[in-house]
Amino acid sequence: MKGSAGKSHGSEVSTDWSCFSHFPSVICFDLDYTLWPLWVDTHVQGPPFSSGKDGHSVVDRHNSTVRLYRDIPRILNQLKHEHPDVKLAVASRTQEPEWAMEVMRLLRVPTEGYTKEQPMPLYSYFDVFEVYPSDKQAHFKSIAKKTGLPLHSMLFFDDEKRNIVSVGKLGVTCYHVAQTGVTLDNFRAGLKEFAQSRKSSSNMTSWLKAGAAK
Repeated sequence: MKGSAGKSHGSEVSTDWSCFSHFPSVICFDLDYTLWPLWVDTHVQGPPFSSGKDGHSVVDRHNSTVRLYRDIPRILNQLKHEHPDVKLAVASRTQEPEWAMEVMRLLRVPTEGYTKEQPMPLYSYFDVFEVYPSDKQAHFKSIAKKTGLPLHSMLFFDDEKRNIVSVGKLGVTCYHVAQTGVTLDNFRAGLKEFAQSRKSSSNMTSWLKAGAAK
């Protein structure tokens, strides 16, 4: 496999996201090699699935384990508790959508100290699910329709460059996580890229309006 659930760059990165002048209305994540370090339709051997003994993993019929990249619980909990108005979405082209959804229902996310409640299923953190084989432009058009929010207000994280290029053509800000999955480091970098993109767009709109008024 090309990633490690233990790899993280978050310890050296600020988790204060309030400094960004523009914040996404929708943040969307791919699944494979973005939230977890495997292809669920290739490395997972299929149902029945069950929760792992540690409470934060899922095992398949051959006891292969699925767990999140290390920084994902912190990112999801911070979004849930500090940015509750942001819609969270999943967009995956997996060939086994039912497996992916079942893993999301069983995989418990540590609360990272944000609450004394029991860990919640990964599934419960998200508002919109587009999990089926398709071009990801179709996923995002559906997300826009379901949320009623414009594509330019969205930020997307994915490990595959072809998806970044395809979705970027719709006006979505896209961040390529390469082989690391989402970390606090590259998540913050994605937020920064979104803020810069929206600021540039706002400046251009203001400039055009000023020119038209002359």
